[in-house]
Amino acid sequence: MGEWTDRSALVTGASRGIGRAAAIALAGAGARVALLARTRADLEETAAACVAAGSHEPITVPVDLTDGAALEAAAVEVVAGLSGRLDLLANVAGGHLRMAKLADLADHDWQESWDLHVMAPVRLARAFLPALQAASGAVVNVGSLAAIRGVPYGAAYAAAKAALASVTRTMAVEWARFGIRVTTIEPGLVDTDFYDRERDAAIIDRTLAKVPTHAVIAPEAVARLILQLGSPENRDITGSVVRIDGGMSVKL
Repeated sequence: MGEWTDRSALVTGASRGIGRAAAIALAGAGARVALLARTRADLEETAAACVAAGSHEPITVPVDLTDGAALEAAAVEVVAGLSGRLDLLANVAGGHLRMAKLADLADHDWQESWDLHVMAPVRLARAFLPALQAASGAVVNVGSLAAIRGVPYGAAYAAAKAALASVTRTMAVEWARFGIRVTTIEPGLVDTDFYDRERDAAIIDRTLAKVPTHAVIAPEAVARLILQLGSPENRDITGSVVRIDGGMSVKL
């Protein structure tokens, strides 16, 4: 019996990287998990890994998180499957949709990043408010150190992640009266397919030179932090932005 037995969690971006690691960790801790991502085949692979970790069969809903109507329909399906109660909403999905100089980013590039990194978490939190309130649950958003740094070729991504941190603070204040906690995790360089080790070797090397620990972070490390912030054992932590970056954010 794990500490998440009889608790439920929804993870977005569950088909790969941090989202997949979080889903498997929650399943291994005993949670009933619901998984959202774009591709059904990848979701089914993560679902199988969750079952192998000890979970009941997860709820899987393929959905484009930038499609507001489709996302709200997916939320209705998940709420019904979880009997109207949600202990943790983990908004993990994200990524650079287009890398380009700021002057070359079109309006739709900004909008797509906003829809994925800000509106998807907001829409899900809004849709699951009654279920989160019923469980005195938690929302954990996964942001990025890009929110506090200048990011060449990543202006739309960085701006959206900064906005997500701001939304976190406001949501934490407004929803405290419902017994809901809201936090954001801002990881540094994580070992996911966000970067290609061969194509982006120079970028990775330059980034690691700025990291005091000189280490790439494992997705499982971020997943453990998601579980910790989502746990009712940490009820006094809300409105916080927690960085897991090997010291990168504090190095001059």
